[in-house]
Amino acid sequence: MDLTEIFCAIDDYCTQQKINWNVKILSPVVRKRN
Repeated sequence: MDLTEIFCAIDDYCTQQKINWNVKILSPVVRKRN
């Protein structure tokens, strides 16, 4: 693996974790409004 592949793999992982974190944080807010 070269540096670019490692960076892309880390970036993809962080992007996915950010989405998962946002879903966990926002889900209770959505439920409270309904």
